[in-house]
Amino acid sequence: MKIKRLLSICFIAIFSCLTLFLTTKSEALDEDYYVTFSADNYQKKSANKMTKPSEDADYYVLLNVNLDATNKFRVESNSGVIYYNKSGNAMSVSVTTASKYNIYFAKDYVYDEEHVNDTLTKTDAHISYEYYLKPSFKAVVGENEYELKFNQFNSSYDEYYIDEIKLNENDVISFKDNEGNNLNYSLDLEKYTVPASGTYRILYTPGKITDSNLYLYDENGNFGTGDDYKYYSYINEASLYYVVFKEKYISKYTESVKINNEDAYKLNYNHDDASGGYKSLDFYVGAEDANLNYLIYRFDEITNDYILINDDNDDDTVISKIDLDDRGWYEISFIALNDKYQTKAIKQERAINDYYIASNLNDYLFDEYGNHDLNELYKFTEIKEDNDDLYNKDYAQYLLYLTIDEYQAKNKVEFYITDGVKDYKDGSNYISLNQAGTYEIIFSPDHVYSRLRNYKYSLLADENVKEEVVISNVSDFVNFVNNCNSDREYSLNKVFNLVKDIDISKIASKHITSFSGEFNGNYHTISNLAISYDDSTDDASLFGLVTKTGVIKNVEFENAKITAEGGSYVGIVGHLFGNVENVTVSGSISGKSYVGVIAYMGNYKLDKDDSSVDSTKNIGYSRAINVTNNANVLGKSYVGGIVGFNGGKVINSTNRGEINNKQYPTNENVRCIGGVAGYSIGEIISSENRGRVGYSSVGVFVGGLAGLSNGAFYFSNNYADIYGRTNVGGIVGYYTTVSSDSNYNEYFGSSDYQEIIDSILNSSSDKNDDVVSSTNLNKNIILYCYNNGTIFGNGSVGGICGLVDISSTIRACINKANVSVESGSYVGGIVGQMKNGTITESISYGNIFASGLNSAQYVGGIAGYIDGTISYSMSYTVIKGLNYLGGISGYATKTSKIISNLSDCYFVVETGSTYIGNILGCADSLDMSSGTFNENIKYNYYIDNEFKGINKINYGSESDYAASLITSDSLISYNTLSKFLDNRFSGDNYIGGLDKTSYPYLKSYEELIAYDDFDVTLDYNSLGKKQLEILFAIEKECARVSKVYIFMEWNEDNGDVDDYDSFEINSICRVYDAKVPLTPGFKHSSLVNGGYYYQGKKAKYFVNWDITDNNVIYAKYEVVKTSIATSDETIFVEGEFAPETRLEVHRNGDNYVLVFIVDGKEVTYDNIIVKIKNTDSKVYVCDDEAKNEVETTIYGEYNTFTLKNSSQQFGLIANDHSMPSYLWAIIGAGSVLVICGIVCLITYTVRKKKQQ
Repeated sequence: MKIKRLLSICFIAIFSCLTLFLTTKSEALDEDYYVTFSADNYQKKSANKMTKPSEDADYYVLLNVNLDATNKFRVESNSGVIYYNKSGNAMSVSVTTASKYNIYFAKDYVYDEEHVNDTLTKTDAHISYEYYLKPSFKAVVGENEYELKFNQFNSSYDEYYIDEIKLNENDVISFKDNEGNNLNYSLDLEKYTVPASGTYRILYTPGKITDSNLYLYDENGNFGTGDDYKYYSYINEASLYYVVFKEKYISKYTESVKINNEDAYKLNYNHDDASGGYKSLDFYVGAEDANLNYLIYRFDEITNDYILINDDNDDDTVISKIDLDDRGWYEISFIALNDKYQTKAIKQERAINDYYIASNLNDYLFDEYGNHDLNELYKFTEIKEDNDDLYNKDYAQYLLYLTIDEYQAKNKVEFYITDGVKDYKDGSNYISLNQAGTYEIIFSPDHVYSRLRNYKYSLLADENVKEEVVISNVSDFVNFVNNCNSDREYSLNKVFNLVKDIDISKIASKHITSFSGEFNGNYHTISNLAISYDDSTDDASLFGLVTKTGVIKNVEFENAKITAEGGSYVGIVGHLFGNVENVTVSGSISGKSYVGVIAYMGNYKLDKDDSSVDSTKNIGYSRAINVTNNANVLGKSYVGGIVGFNGGKVINSTNRGEINNKQYPTNENVRCIGGVAGYSIGEIISSENRGRVGYSSVGVFVGGLAGLSNGAFYFSNNYADIYGRTNVGGIVGYYTTVSSDSNYNEYFGSSDYQEIIDSILNSSSDKNDDVVSSTNLNKNIILYCYNNGTIFGNGSVGGICGLVDISSTIRACINKANVSVESGSYVGGIVGQMKNGTITESISYGNIFASGLNSAQYVGGIAGYIDGTISYSMSYTVIKGLNYLGGISGYATKTSKIISNLSDCYFVVETGSTYIGNILGCADSLDMSSGTFNENIKYNYYIDNEFKGINKINYGSESDYAASLITSDSLISYNTLSKFLDNRFSGDNYIGGLDKTSYPYLKSYEELIAYDDFDVTLDYNSLGKKQLEILFAIEKECARVSKVYIFMEWNEDNGDVDDYDSFEINSICRVYDAKVPLTPGFKHSSLVNGGYYYQGKKAKYFVNWDITDNNVIYAKYEVVKTSIATSDETIFVEGEFAPETRLEVHRNGDNYVLVFIVDGKEVTYDNIIVKIKNTDSKVYVCDDEAKNEVETTIYGEYNTFTLKNSSQQFGLIANDHSMPSYLWAIIGAGSVLVICGIVCLITYTVRKKKQQ
């Protein structure tokens, strides 16, 4: 019995706890929901909190919201869950004019056909909306009551109306609310008496109270507050207007009046849309590009006359005209504005619930009576998930295959896409097709493709088989070259297949004048291509011209040597207007101008037929795809690893060769040198440079990707060191627009740019009729690019760009390398000198240094000099210079905008340095009287050091946080930055996880920025996400709390250790997360005047004390040893060692261990190379108790291997020289056979003698 009671008590306790837990959990799950708007940067505001209309309601509502099509909205819970429209985007209404709405939200269902009523909008999402309707009021005339309509388009106040009402003289008008209560006509009158019989319009408002002031009408119908504004209603005569159509149209009218023996139709006044005014009933226009001819009359109720109105305000025209583009239903909209009139024809919706093309092929979906005439041939179908090639999870897409025959193409097919409610065109024009074939048309109402279009299309490829030609040996290749040169159309519609590797070193003719076919190397190799010219040839290449139909692909050119020291257009391809794909080159290429694997890549206008092939194009581009250059390239101008001049698109290509790594025979006017392209007006996409570019202090316009450019760069990186004289950058040396009359001709010469390019195109026109002048066809943007190569120059040097002088955007770019100027100025982590454009969401790490007598000015973590905008960017740099030094920028002009940036910098300055600040060294927009910057500089934060925010002054809340101090601890706390900074920075996630502190990181490195102007034939998302992995890892590594240690060389001959100018920086160390660096360390000397002084033992040192603050360490640096041997020189060890390091070898059983001794103490070294004077043994290394054989390399009489750590034990195993058993078996068997043979021979000999 006791056991049963005990079990019952336990059961009750468990049940009570479970009930309490579930109740608590249920309460915790109660969510609040907010409507957030794009106009507020989607901030959650208490005023926008949604409420349930009743306790048992299953939905939430927010009433009386002003919305238009531009102010998008979504619903967000207090736990951060966000609800969108059915496509995953923010919701929006379709009306462009602001109107009042109610917004509804249901968590447990979507607003489909089942869950909407006559007022709610079907959205198929958890959010819906309806026009905001208040309880109506009534106008009372005698015994009659008239319902007043609510004007939802008046967002200023609540307005009710009757458009037209016939009233008689002395009629009395009063008002009632929906509960029957009488309301006053004005503050001091209850009723209104009609002065004369006629047609009237009535406006009514319940009033509006703002700041304790009552707003009503005055006697003229104006709405406001004051003594004259005392009327709740405004009643005035309503004019009557009629329209006469000069053509016969099918219309909705059932009655008319006669004016001059013509049918006239009444225009009705209404407030039912944003424009108000008078409207006709719908009428059908059965032709496109029609002229609507009509007359407008006003009826005078006193004289009973119809008065003609000149509504187009043209004294010379009696009949008014409106041009109509489309066939369909319309209404006349007429507004009287004093003596002026405004009339327009508004196309009316005729919903058809699906998407069709309305075309001259199908009478634009109407029959002769204005009824829809729908044919399934012209209907779009939604692209579903099972269509792997075309489906997009981010937005809905629809597909139609449209076939056009030769006759239709000759007469041109024109169409637009419609659902009967909204029309989608090419801007205001119809979409035009004029080439026969089958088109794949893709349409999305939720997404804009290229050129601001909601559609894209392409003509499907012709399946005609091309003639194939096999190249299997050198003789075949010679025939291929000769045939192409004898007939420029020989290669057209042919595929040339290389089926074996060939060596063409002995071929005399190695130049193809023009090529229009497909050369497929099938991944074979062409070796020893040698082209050499002594004179100034204009085409030193294998393929002189590759036309727009030409393709070179899947081939490797090994040990190519192309030399034309005075020549132009030097490379594998001279002029490219087609494609080069999957091509690798090694060897060397040298010339004077336009030098690279591809010397010149052009673009061309598509002709009338071509323009209908692909809707995303009106320009044809040459393309270099998956091109790898391993050759060294040398030239004077327009020199690039992949391409000398790029007017096309370089995609997924890599340069590994060194570009101008030695002095050109003459250094005068060396310019436009790039790792990928010397000069680029096209696009460089997902490409990289890994070869050194430039020569120290030689050349202008030198860049890791392009030397000179006004094109576009996406997802591309530089990893190599870049050298030049001026305008040197990790991505672009000089970003600008060059014109023939510009000041840049001193670098190009009088004709090098425009005339030479024109001459190229003109000379090519007889080979390729579609070639036109090359122009910049791209947005000027550098997006998601990264530099990790050291940049050197003498002026205007930057981690991304040296000099920017074009309206452009540098967005989401990172520099993680040192940038330095010697004997010059203008150096920045992102841009050295920016005269135009915007830098946003970019990050700079590394050391930004400028030096030189009477120079070393304008040094900045992001930009040295800015005349533009820097926003949402982060600087973690060490800055060294003389004057105008800034964590974000050294100098900002009066019109520059510096908004929402973060700086954690350290400065190395000289005595007398001026204009220094963690945000800006100098800001020209400072208003001295107010201490503000005219809204140009705000919401910038910096980690404290002695130089403050701007010119050694902190600007906090009273200056819009223009340069505001913030500590590391508060920075890593949620929501301590301004809302403007939080908009682009992640405020609730920190790199490294919850257990590690970090600064907020930029969302653009976690979520790919949407960008609609990208090449639609490429996958922006997959290319971008691949680059995001690289960039996010960099930010994760560096966006953390850190301290800077600068190691200065201690000049022992100078007695004043506090004289900074007598020291040179040896190295700089940024230490993260308060970690203690590795030994060996410094011997502590003393703490003098607040500075630490150390005497070191080798050149590369790291500190080994607790990290508490930034420090400058002074040490004596000595040259390190790179090799140490035992006394008998049987073992050599290579690495970096203190000069006095001594090496001993100790034996431990069968194993050996290396012992390094410095100053009598044993030390260890990592990653050392060991050389043992024994080539007759294998080497093993002990890992715990296991012995693992390691790979060795024989150098002379030494056996070489690597140890991860000098404390690892190792040993030797003698090679086994004994003969294998199978050889002994063979020898034994052979011996037996020999013996048997001898016996047989002796026996034979004896018998023969006996016979004799």
